[in-house]
Amino acid sequence: MAGIGCYGFLNTASIYADKMGLDSTLGWMESTHYAKGESKIHITRFTDNEDMEDHEVPPEMVISFEDSWIGVDHETYRSFLEFLEGQVESDYLKKIKAQTPVRFNQGDKYLADIVGKEVPKTPIEQSTSPMIGKIFRGVPRL
Repeated sequence: MAGIGCYGFLNTASIYADKMGLDSTLGWMESTHYAKGESKIHITRFTDNEDMEDHEVPPEMVISFEDSWIGVDHETYRSFLEFLEGQVESDYLKKIKAQTPVRFNQGDKYLADIVGKEVPKTPIEQSTSPMIGKIFRGVPRL
């Protein structure tokens, strides 16, 4: 088994920039601003003259937490295969490349083992958020 450890969220800042008609390749960063009980998403970047360009994302464009979770994407998987090229024998790498990769969250495996359930596995870019996040979202805030 070969594995990739990654955070698993889309870079929504570049998606927002694209949807807002901005150049999505310019290194946008996303932040949440809280004021008067409301949260607003902003995308920001440093300009060539070291100023900041900042835009508030319109509420109708905001991507939810669940929609931004993808686990491993195809670009990360390709990078992983490139990394393996210098690490493993070529016959073994051929076997890895011949497989259809699946993704699972190691925390999901841990929880599934505890409760005696099958580990949730999905194709690359077709994951749901980890079980622990679903558990915590069900817990009322104190």
